[in-house]
Amino acid sequence: MKRKIQIAIGIIAVIAIVSISAFFYMTRNSTQYAVNVTSTALQTQVTQSE
Repeated sequence: MKRKIQIAIGIIAVIAIVSISAFFYMTRNSTQYAVNVTSTALQTQVTQSE
């Protein structure tokens, strides 16, 4: 059961990251910011997986 919750959180996180990245790409405000958010979120996922 816990595994399914982790997968669901992972999917939601990916969708959120893609949405945020797309928003910043469209506005061309700061691609670097989107990269930082993505890397931070990925590090969080790795930490949760262990």
